[in-house]
Amino acid sequence: GAAKAIGVCNFSLQELRVVHEHLQRQGLRLSTCQVELSLARQLPVASGLVNGCRELGITVLAFSPLAMGRLSGRYDPWGPAPSWAERRRSGPAQRPFGATLDEDVDA
Repeated sequence: GAAKAIGVCNFSLQELRVVHEHLQRQGLRLSTCQVELSLARQLPVASGLVNGCRELGITVLAFSPLAMGRLSGRYDPWGPAPSWAERRRSGPAQRPFGATLDEDVDA
Protein backbone atom coordinates (compact mmCIF):
# COMPACT_ATOMS: atom_id res chain seq x y z
CA GLY A 1 0.00 0.00 0.00
CA ALA A 2 -0.43 3.56 -0.53
CA ALA A 3 -0.32 6.08 2.29
CA LYS A 4 -3.72 7.00 3.68
CA ALA A 5 -2.55 9.95 5.76
CA ILE A 6 0.45 12.24 5.82
CA GLY A 7 2.07 14.29 8.57
CA VAL A 8 4.37 17.28 8.47
CA CYS A 9 6.72 18.93 10.95
CA ASN A 10 7.40 22.61 11.65
CA PHE A 11 5.21 24.02 8.88
CA SER A 12 3.80 27.53 9.04
CA LEU A 13 0.03 27.96 8.73
CA GLN A 14 0.46 29.24 5.17
CA GLU A 15 2.58 26.23 4.18
CA LEU A 16 0.13 23.91 5.91
CA ARG A 17 -2.84 25.30 3.96
CA VAL A 18 -1.02 24.87 0.62
CA VAL A 19 -0.04 21.26 1.39
CA HIS A 20 -3.50 20.45 2.79
CA GLU A 21 -5.18 21.71 -0.39
CA HIS A 22 -2.72 19.91 -2.68
CA LEU A 23 -3.15 16.61 -0.84
CA GLN A 24 -6.94 16.91 -0.87
CA ARG A 25 -6.85 17.19 -4.67
CA GLN A 26 -4.84 13.96 -4.71
CA GLY A 27 -7.37 12.22 -2.44
CA LEU A 28 -4.94 12.16 0.49
CA ARG A 29 -5.37 13.49 4.00
CA LEU A 30 -2.95 15.69 5.93
CA SER A 31 -3.45 14.26 9.39
CA THR A 32 -0.78 15.72 11.68
CA CYS A 33 1.48 18.71 12.14
CA GLN A 34 4.29 18.27 14.65
CA VAL A 35 5.60 21.45 16.30
CA GLU A 36 7.67 22.45 19.32
CA LEU A 37 5.07 23.50 21.86
CA SER A 38 5.48 24.12 25.58
CA LEU A 39 4.81 26.76 28.20
CA ALA A 40 8.10 28.36 27.11
CA ARG A 41 7.39 28.09 23.36
CA GLN A 42 3.94 29.35 22.45
CA LEU A 43 4.56 30.47 18.87
CA PRO A 44 2.30 27.78 17.34
CA VAL A 45 -0.59 29.12 19.44
CA ALA A 46 0.21 32.84 19.00
CA SER A 47 0.65 32.51 15.22
CA GLY A 48 -2.75 30.88 14.77
CA LEU A 49 -1.26 27.55 13.68
CA VAL A 50 -3.06 25.53 16.35
CA ASN A 51 -6.44 27.10 15.51
CA GLY A 52 -5.77 26.68 11.79
CA CYS A 53 -5.03 22.99 12.31
CA ARG A 54 -8.26 22.65 14.26
CA GLU A 55 -10.22 24.26 11.39
CA LEU A 56 -8.63 21.93 8.83
CA GLY A 57 -9.06 18.80 10.96
CA ILE A 58 -5.31 18.35 11.42
CA THR A 59 -4.01 16.98 14.71
CA VAL A 60 -1.22 18.99 16.37
CA LEU A 61 1.55 16.84 17.83
CA ALA A 62 3.66 18.71 20.36
CA PHE A 63 7.30 17.81 20.71
CA SER A 64 9.51 18.99 23.55
CA PRO A 65 6.64 19.81 25.94
CA LEU A 66 9.20 20.34 28.73
CA ALA A 67 11.19 22.79 26.58
CA MET A 68 14.14 20.43 26.08
CA GLY A 69 14.38 19.94 29.83
CA ARG A 70 14.25 23.60 30.81
CA LEU A 71 10.80 23.12 32.39
CA SER A 72 11.54 19.73 33.97
CA GLY A 73 12.91 21.12 37.24
CA ARG A 74 16.07 19.14 36.59
CA TYR A 75 18.27 22.13 35.78
CA ASP A 76 19.06 25.21 37.82
CA PRO A 77 17.41 28.13 35.99
CA TRP A 78 20.14 30.49 37.23
CA GLY A 79 23.06 28.18 36.52
CA PRO A 80 24.72 27.36 33.21
CA ALA A 81 22.98 24.95 30.87
CA PRO A 82 24.53 21.48 30.85
CA SER A 83 26.81 20.77 27.93
CA TRP A 84 25.90 18.23 25.29
CA ALA A 85 28.54 15.89 26.71
CA GLU A 86 26.94 16.06 30.16
CA ARG A 87 23.43 15.46 28.79
CA ARG A 88 24.33 12.53 26.56
CA ARG A 89 25.40 10.40 29.53
CA SER A 90 22.54 11.38 31.80
CA GLY A 91 20.09 8.57 31.00
CA PRO A 92 20.23 4.93 32.07
CA ALA A 93 20.79 3.79 28.49
CA GLN A 94 23.94 5.91 28.23
CA ARG A 95 25.54 4.90 31.55
CA PRO A 96 27.12 1.63 30.32
CA PHE A 97 28.92 3.59 27.61
CA GLY A 98 30.32 6.26 29.93
CA ALA A 99 33.56 4.44 30.70
CA THR A 100 34.09 3.52 27.06
CA LEU A 101 33.58 7.11 25.94
CA ASP A 102 36.18 8.31 28.46
CA GLU A 103 38.87 5.81 27.40
CA ASP A 104 41.48 6.50 24.78
CA VAL A 105 40.83 3.93 22.07
CA ASP A 106 43.04 3.31 19.05
CA ALA A 107 40.86 2.48 16.09
